[in-house]
Parts: sequence; C-alpha cells; structure tokens
Amino acid sequence: MTRQILIQFLLDWHKKSNIEHSWKSHQAYPAWVAETVLQQTRIAQGTSYIHRFLARFPDVQVLAKAPIDNVLQVWEGLGYYRRAHLMHKAAKIVHEQGYWPSTKEGWGKLPGIGPYTAGALASFVNGENCSAIDGNVIRVFARWYDIEMDLLTSAGHKHLEQLIGKHLEICHAKIYNQVLMDFGSHTCKPKSPDCSRCVAQEYCQSYRNKTVGKRPLKKTQRKKKSRYFILYWHKDKNQRIETVKREKKDIWQGLWTLPFQEITSNEWNRLVSENNLLKHRQILSHQCIHTALVFKSHAGLCPLPVKTMIAQEAIELPMDRSSRHFFDLLTKGSN
Repeated sequence: MTRQILIQFLLDWHKKSNIEHSWKSHQAYPAWVAETVLQQTRIAQGTSYIHRFLARFPDVQVLAKAPIDNVLQVWEGLGYYRRAHLMHKAAKIVHEQGYWPSTKEGWGKLPGIGPYTAGALASFVNGENCSAIDGNVIRVFARWYDIEMDLLTSAGHKHLEQLIGKHLEICHAKIYNQVLMDFGSHTCKPKSPDCSRCVAQEYCQSYRNKTVGKRPLKKTQRKKKSRYFILYWHKDKNQRIETVKREKKDIWQGLWTLPFQEITSNEWNRLVSENNLLKHRQILSHQCIHTALVFKSHAGLCPLPVKTMIAQEAIELPMDRSSRHFFDLLTKGSN
C-alpha cells in the first residue's frame, strides 16, 4: 500500500465514521480553550468542561478580566492547576495585544502552549500546514513504521516530524491532523487496537511484524511519590469554617483547602487506624496524595494563615479534590 492510498483510506474511514466533536471550532478562542482542556483529560471527560468553561468565559476579554479564583473554580477537578494559571496569563496577553497568533511559532510564545498545542491551533485556526504531535499521533506512526526508538527524545521527535511531513505533502494538516487524532483514539488505541478492521492494516509494519503491543517504545515510568496530610475540620461558635489558601508553588497552588499538616506515612497510618478517621486518596501525575480528616482546630499546626467563613461561602471557592470531598460529605443537605 502506498502512502497516497493509505491517506485516501483514512479520509474515507473518517468520513464514514461520523465522528463529531461538539467543541470543535476553527475560531481561535474556543479552539484554544478546547485544546488546553483536552491536554488534561480524555475527550469523553473533557467535553463537559469545555462547554462549562466557554459558558462561564465566552470570550478572551471576559477570561482576561476574571479573577483567578473564578477560573480555578471552573477548572476544578481537571488537575494540574498551573495550566489554568498559565491560561489566564495567556488570555491577558492576547487581550492586551488585541489579536491572536497567526503561526505555530506565534502560538508557541503564549504561556502554557507547547509544540503540540501550537501545531494543532496553527493548523486548525490559521490553516498552516504543520504537524500536531500528540500521544495518538506518536502511537499511530510508531506502529505504522514499527519505530524502535524513543519518540519523546529530540532525535525521535525530529524523525517523527520528517515522517509526518511526507504525509502532509499529500493531505493538508487542517484536515489530516484531526483524522490522525481520531484514528488514534478510535482504532489504533493504546490497548486493544482494532487491527482486524483497520484500514491501515496493509500499511502497518508493526502489524506485519507482530509488534503492535510494543509500539510506541515504552519509557520507564517514574515511581510516584506518596505524601500524607491531616486536614482539620473546625467550626467556631458562629458556625464559620477554617480554611486556607495555598499560594506557594506546590500541589494545589492557588486553591483553597482545609487547614492541613503534612506528616510521615507512619504517623498518618497510626492516626487513621487508632482514630478511625475519614480518609481520601488523590493520584496526581507524579504524586499520590493521602489525606485524613480530624474534627478539631489546627491549633497552630497549619503552616499557612487561616481564614474563617461560612460553609456556603467556602463551597463557592476553588478547592483541591480532598477538601471538596470532605466538604461535600459533611455539608450535604445542610445548605
């Protein structure tokens, strides 16, 4: 099978698949919002966040002028909150300069936009014939060409760019980038790829060499670090709850949380087992966060200044997932 025939088969497959994305847009602002959100989660989970974000901040001017707490509140649940901070910063830049980037290079200069997002936006919004290399594209090309090298290295990325460039000589990126992404997420999936019905089967060297499950080359996963926290739930005589805002560069930066104290795993396990504490676990990209709830004041143990507020006021603030879990559990039906 030639490259031309492969691409025609892919275009036919995509047309017949009727794959549609309700968030898809060739306008700069909604396209940027969608691509930024989808860096954090899969399409199935991210679609509702995209629509909610656009409903709350319908254009870049509204987003740029919004308090960061409002942005974080809408972002809550997606994780990696630094991306929301960078998105807010980028909105301010675009609002101040009065125009959106017109090239991949220009998109890449905005805070929070890496090579993939820059390529996707330049091709979808500006019509630039450039690659947009995400996990789907890496997986598809690694299998088609049975590539044994690590495609996340600079050498691997350069090699991938060269291969994709040959495809973009035949089909423009504005169409082809989306076809590749959808093909990777619907057919050439990470697990259980649909090889038996794949239109690219004859072209795929990994299928021929029986190495589909080994491509792309897996990099060694970094072991997640576990951290342990006690959270304090306390209401004063006026029924106001203690809260703190985490400002330092660490987990939950910019989010509100219950007063906390970080302790060792041995201390945490002992307190939980001896006191039958409510607990919660949250898995981040490189950390596993264990929290347990104590019903008393932090008594000076929290390293940050504490603010008291009524529960309903606190609920409206952007929170980390553990604090939100305990708030929902303890305030349900009380408002």
